[in-house]
Amino acid sequence: MGQAVCRSKETGPRDVVRVHKRPAWHPSFPPEELLDTQDVDRLVAWFSEHLPAMRPGDKTLTSRERQLQAMSLTDYVAARKRCEVTCEEYTSALVKRMVHFSYMNAFMYLDSMPQQTEYIVQQARELDKKARDQGVSAIAPLYGLPVPAKGTMATMDFPSSAGHGLLHGCYAKKDAAMVALLRSKHAVIMGKTNVPEFAASFTTANYANGCTMNPYSHELIPGGSSGGAASAVATYIAPLAISEDTGGSTRGPALQNQSFGYDPSRHHYPNDGNAAITYTNDQIGLIARSLEDIIAMDAALLDLEAEHAAHQAAAPPPGDVRVGLPRWPFVEFFVPPGCHSNLGSPHMRLSEAAKTKYEAAKRTLSLAGVSLVEGEWPATQSSSLGSINSLAEVLYGRVVNGKPCDTGLLTSTHSFSGQAAQWVSQYLGAEVSLADLISDVHDMGSHKPGHFLKNSGQMDESQFRYVMAIQPEVVRVYNSYFDAHNVDVILLPGLLCDAVTWKDLVANTCAVQVLESGEWVTKEIDSVHPLSVSMFHLKNIPIPKLMVPTGLDSHGRPTGVQIWGRAVPPERLYDDAYARTCDLAFLHTAKVLIDCIQGNPHLKRVDAPLVAGLLEGLVSSRPARGGA
Repeated sequence: MGQAVCRSKETGPRDVVRVHKRPAWHPSFPPEELLDTQDVDRLVAWFSEHLPAMRPGDKTLTSRERQLQAMSLTDYVAARKRCEVTCEEYTSALVKRMVHFSYMNAFMYLDSMPQQTEYIVQQARELDKKARDQGVSAIAPLYGLPVPAKGTMATMDFPSSAGHGLLHGCYAKKDAAMVALLRSKHAVIMGKTNVPEFAASFTTANYANGCTMNPYSHELIPGGSSGGAASAVATYIAPLAISEDTGGSTRGPALQNQSFGYDPSRHHYPNDGNAAITYTNDQIGLIARSLEDIIAMDAALLDLEAEHAAHQAAAPPPGDVRVGLPRWPFVEFFVPPGCHSNLGSPHMRLSEAAKTKYEAAKRTLSLAGVSLVEGEWPATQSSSLGSINSLAEVLYGRVVNGKPCDTGLLTSTHSFSGQAAQWVSQYLGAEVSLADLISDVHDMGSHKPGHFLKNSGQMDESQFRYVMAIQPEVVRVYNSYFDAHNVDVILLPGLLCDAVTWKDLVANTCAVQVLESGEWVTKEIDSVHPLSVSMFHLKNIPIPKLMVPTGLDSHGRPTGVQIWGRAVPPERLYDDAYARTCDLAFLHTAKVLIDCIQGNPHLKRVDAPLVAGLLEGLVSSRPARGGA
């Protein structure tokens, strides 16, 4: 252990392999000897002492650079089409911010690829040349937009480690499909955002690239596994970043960083070349500071400008939208009698702060004329359980291979270790064993990528096959809510608990309401329970989901709510052409609701304190005319 043989950029992506040694231990990640003790009190004290002070903005910025850094995706694309800014000028402004806030560890490989910032700008120069030679329309539809790629994606020109130290210097033999798609649409690949090893954590930290900081408070985790992406977006290093969601990896970081997170239906975007955890859950997504930017990116990536315009024109007014409000399992969760959950769980409901925002969102929608429908999934009759909520029965009430089978949470991750090894071999050609990969991952508290990777393949294979086989049934049960209550979407809390801190993470606790002796009390419980319930549930079927920021709570922590749509119908589960367009009606219906929610000053997205200096005094994000 301690080194991996893999392909290097210096020898070319398809040339001779060379040995890459374990990188230096990043100073923002707890020391190895401390992690070995797993002493919670000492780890909590270490984070209290070592979290950096929040760095002020760059005082050397010109007013134009500030305007450029503050632009949205749609602002930039419009300005570039009008030749009011060049790709190089805009990219250089964002790279300057990337370097200034490098201490936040939103990006990887700043040590092993110090020339990457210049390489990012060089991509922009080449697109400017193409625009000069062939006309600006030649670089449509993204016009040189800098887009950070998630660190789990294979890239030939940036290292491809999936956050793992032993792979820190490895380059891929070919690009991930999403990276190739971005290049074909004339985006600038703006480096790789930080991830936990193989994306297997609710936060973003690893010993090679460090702990990613949250711009709202460095005491808060950035979320995971797309924490680097969300931190970069909220810090205004980029207006949008590519994410991926297996069990909350888009939505969790979006909430923690007060951003919009779009987790599409399965195969809406291509997943090939993104290090995977499951065969059912994983899906490339988008994180941005506005839904408008997400929709614009979706239209550009999939050539759906006309289709989006048609759905926008046909979007219903608020008074014609019906929103379902199920309580179980998202507002209040328990494992019904006779049922089984792999994680177990107390009877819990969302925290007081989360409840305040969720109720405020409901009131805001009601005042806007939206029809809110209280109701649960229809009951079903089980021979062993009697009358039971049909969703609870299919998720937790099945017996498979003589044992209770949890179909709703972790069973689908049985293939994780095999998929990780396959990605390392197929995309990197790295000669490193799975055992070495597992042994060089360092867990702390509820951050357990090594434990997750090690134990994934030890589940019951027959139960795994069963979970794969019942996707159509789960879809029918999930969609029965929409049919029974005649609703367009459902509205859910962002999390059952409050935004999570590093202290929470290390101690593996967070506060929720727990039912004890018939009374609800606020209690610190194992943080895996509320995080898993909020994020993992129903990820094994294709449901379009959005995390919507709803401002800060009374302690200054980010909050959010989720909007979910109807699942892809069973007969279209494996129809990738259908997956390309099936979310569009959902996105534009959700935008109607989001416009209502964001219209409430108490629910409006709030920028991070770290970016206050950037935005102060800016009248408009549209820059003055600057370049050809």
